[in-house]
Amino acid sequence: MNVFVRTGGASSRTADLPMKNEDSVRQGLQRIGLSQYQSDAYLAVIEHGPLAAVDVAEKSGIPSSRIYDVLTDLEHEGYVTTFEREDRRYVQATEPSDLVNVLRQTGEQLSETAEDIEDVWEQNSIEDHQVNLVKQTDSTLERARAFIENANSSVDVAVTPSQYYQLREALATAASNGAVVRVSLEDVSAEQIDGTQPVTQLRRREISGPFVAIVDRTYTCFSPNDRAASDYGLVVNDRILSFIFRWYYQLCLWSVCDPVYTADADGTTYVSLVAFVRDVYPLWLEGAILPVTIEGTDPDTREDRRVSGVVSAIRYPGMSLEPGHAPSYSDLSSFLTLAVTDEHGDSHLVGGWGAVYEDLEADRIVVHGSQVVVPPSLPAEFGR
Repeated sequence: MNVFVRTGGASSRTADLPMKNEDSVRQGLQRIGLSQYQSDAYLAVIEHGPLAAVDVAEKSGIPSSRIYDVLTDLEHEGYVTTFEREDRRYVQATEPSDLVNVLRQTGEQLSETAEDIEDVWEQNSIEDHQVNLVKQTDSTLERARAFIENANSSVDVAVTPSQYYQLREALATAASNGAVVRVSLEDVSAEQIDGTQPVTQLRRREISGPFVAIVDRTYTCFSPNDRAASDYGLVVNDRILSFIFRWYYQLCLWSVCDPVYTADADGTTYVSLVAFVRDVYPLWLEGAILPVTIEGTDPDTREDRRVSGVVSAIRYPGMSLEPGHAPSYSDLSSFLTLAVTDEHGDSHLVGGWGAVYEDLEADRIVVHGSQVVVPPSLPAEFGR
């Protein structure tokens, strides 16, 4: 604490108190407009108390021929006051609250400027780089918001309740644009979910996990959970890397979670060929007629394609024809092809994400549930 004793219009300190990080303080003063000489003189005054002008020059290293002009400028700006005593000109620092406020505001402005520059760099550079590392989860969330708002096919996110609240508007925009929006929400009960969710489907999970957003099979945003050693995020603009994240999402953050909300729809919609086959395979084995509409892209031209018809074949390595069998994710992880026969009798081969040899890479599969026809079961005696 600085202790002053008023004596004859001036004040003197009980002792000189050295300043820590003097070079840093000097740079800060110069950043808000003080010259080098003004900074040196001001530091000498606040460190050593009221001084005669010649003593300020001595302690600050300012030429004596310049010291009076420097002190006059500091007094004009309100940093110091001067007074005469014993035919000598003395100077003392004014109460520094205004100066401190200016320094703090300048620091905040510089910090905001740095953050703005960093955000602009991160946002604009994503188009030129496949993977960007960002320093904060908030930056990752903002990038995810931008991707989600422009989604037109699919959005898969894994979020905390707080993150879900922050992204609700963007998710609603994606859903209104026709994207299938799936949300894996941690630490929430079914009773907390009302009937007005802006998503296609919402599931709950008890185990915490990272923030993940996968948009239109191209963009992925990832940030670790609170147990990570540091705060960081990844922003990916790449279909292959997003494919890897999608498998992680499907296996660890979606398939093991409990459904708590599904939007009303005319049919059941899938954005994963694997998930579709896992659900319908037992019905198909029984001879069910499964009318579907599949939207996707041509693997060669990347042009949009749409096929409607019935599922006529399903093929994957080691497939089982046992009644009631449902393939596992590992069964379907290497190769999976669906055949759809349209109303003209033409067959179209459909593959999943990354299809190469099929006619169509499925982005969305709609099962016209009300038209699914399952043959009646055989009488018991035929099963013996």
